[in-house]
Amino acid sequence: MHNHRLLTLDPDTLATAHFSGALVPTAGLQDSATATDVRMEWPVGLAVLKNGSVLFTDRQNRALRVADGATGGVTTIAGDYPGAANGWADATGLAARFQRHVGIFLHNGEADLYVADRNTNAIRKVVLSTKAVTTVVGDVSTYPTPKSGMSDGAALSGAQFNWPTGICFVANVAFVTDNLNHAVRKWDLGSGVVSTLAGTIGAPGFVDSAEGSAALSRPFMIAADSSGILFVADYENKAVRTVDSVTGATATLFVAQDKVRYAAVASSGKTLWTAENLGLVRRHDLTSVADSLAKLRITPTLTQRMGSNGTSGPAVGSAAQFYHPTAI
Repeated sequence: MHNHRLLTLDPDTLATAHFSGALVPTAGLQDSATATDVRMEWPVGLAVLKNGSVLFTDRQNRALRVADGATGGVTTIAGDYPGAANGWADATGLAARFQRHVGIFLHNGEADLYVADRNTNAIRKVVLSTKAVTTVVGDVSTYPTPKSGMSDGAALSGAQFNWPTGICFVANVAFVTDNLNHAVRKWDLGSGVVSTLAGTIGAPGFVDSAEGSAALSRPFMIAADSSGILFVADYENKAVRTVDSVTGATATLFVAQDKVRYAAVASSGKTLWTAENLGLVRRHDLTSVADSLAKLRITPTLTQRMGSNGTSGPAVGSAAQFYHPTAI
């Protein structure tokens, strides 16, 4: 994130290579067909299209951008470009405004992109074919003072968040890490209702529970596997937690060395990737075993540890350096 660039990572060899952004870390906002001429500032969320292109949130620039999978060239498709002022506006393309948006997730094939718009305390939807941006969850009635809160209810009239940072889907249900509410929230697109799945709203802690009464502390990003198990980067607890997407039963998968920003499950469902503040990226093999908490049958085996804080050119494994990696 703080190196203001995107890298490629070979999952087999753990070799990294420059993909987009300045070779020497340089913050800025510039589109270009040439990868090394691109400028960004704090890229955070990633989503990869089938054609290899990479959608990403450029957080400090309040922009949604896409990098060409072959060249690394970048085009801004929505958000406040070429300015960098905070804002909120539902509109099309560059007329839309975000406020330090973080996590993103592709849904409905590749038709729609859902965005956790942190400082607006809302979930936004981007129709990729038209670049139309709309607010679909959260109370923006008091804008420009974002309305934070902790209530469940109807998506646009009752539900409130306090810094939503991550989002993923299981079928037609979205799950959101509500960072300052210390909770995982559930939004059913069918009913339009938001409820609290795990965590005690407004009360940080570190408690596992089979009944949905777990405690989290500033959960950051979230991912799901094909069986409906959620993987939560529990930031302040320096841990990765698993949450049953139906019951809310929560278990601690492992405790890391430093604060965990990111967790992602490979499409095979057999590999978990995590990223920590220390500049560490870890790959874990997931093995199904019996577990005392309902449906949480996953035991991680750390198979690779790579990286440290810093900036490096192309490197392999532990020789690679990252500065607050946030998405894989």
